[in-house]
Amino acid sequence: MAELTNKEKERPDVEPGAQIELTPIADLLVGFSPDEISGLKRVKAAVAAGQYSDITEEYKKLLFVKWLMEHDRIGS
Repeated sequence: MAELTNKEKERPDVEPGAQIELTPIADLLVGFSPDEISGLKRVKAAVAAGQYSDITEEYKKLLFVKWLMEHDRIGS
């Protein structure tokens, strides 16, 4: 399952090895209050620690059932 959550995002509009110009982080934070910036940092740290995922519980269960079938733990 980890290969799904840690997989690099593919960008069809960018050729492999091409340089991508990044917006400075300060420019992205314009308009946020100090409290909001602090909250964003906490969420970023929680995501990095694996506390949040965009994979739903139902999808995790489906991945597990798929793994069981692939490893002959259950029949089809």
